[in-house]
Amino acid sequence: MSSTASTTQTAASVHTRPHEIREIAEEFSLPADDSDSTALARFALEAPRIARDQPDSTAALNAAFDLLEHGWQNTALA
Repeated sequence: MSSTASTTQTAASVHTRPHEIREIAEEFSLPADDSDSTALARFALEAPRIARDQPDSTAALNAAFDLLEHGWQNTALA
């Protein structure tokens, strides 16, 4: 796969539809046009795709949402 095709596929995979953002925003009592709602929706919807490529997809998904909940301070990236 070419670099351009890979970039296009990646960009398409993270495209979040407005109704998904609205549903997630409502779940957390946030306005749908809020940047926090958009970021949360993109993270929540993309995390399973990333996790499924890992040897232990359940652990990877739990780790991803742990980052969302607790931040980066307890990781090698801190």
